[in-house]
Amino acid sequence: MAKLTEKGLLRSSFVPPAEIRRLRDDTRLREDVTHDLGPDFYTNRILTQRGPRNHLAHLAAMGYRVTIEPPA
Repeated sequence: MAKLTEKGLLRSSFVPPAEIRRLRDDTRLREDVTHDLGPDFYTNRILTQRGPRNHLAHLAAMGYRVTIEPPA
């Protein structure tokens, strides 16, 4: 929309529809959310959970019933 305004294609009083305003707000907020996760979130959180989750899915596909208990 900034480019349209620069080229004079939008009135200065133009207000985008509510859906577009909501999308623009969400896009602005998304940067804050991903920034708060930290640079090592994927390495420490996602990758460490993927392996066990995949193993459980394979066992379930083979017909096994898996119960996970915390270590004593």
